[in-house]
Amino acid sequence: MEIYYTIYQTEKHDYLFMPFNYASKHGLDLLDYEQVANSVIEMTPEKGEALTTSIDEILDSLFRTYNLHVPKWYKGRLLSMSDVVVLTVKAGDVCLELGKYYCDTIGWKKF
Repeated sequence: MEIYYTIYQTEKHDYLFMPFNYASKHGLDLLDYEQVANSVIEMTPEKGEALTTSIDEILDSLFRTYNLHVPKWYKGRLLSMSDVVVLTVKAGDVCLELGKYYCDTIGWKKF
């Protein structure tokens, strides 16, 4: 199983670096964002074990990666409040969007 992630960032001052509640009241729209990263996370459980990684763990791992261990190819700013991550899972020929997640003051908000 693979989980694809896409990171979006905005320069729209109406909600740039603002908490989710504020942004959602001021016209939060993914069309105001630009894609700055798109990659895959290999999700391979050990033999005989179940895959137990949660969406929160994946998002937190991405937050750490794009703040502490930034890939050399990445051209966006450090992942921060008001950025959006879209997660999609692919298993075989099936793709399913897991959700759009807004980086909030603490944690993530699905929208």
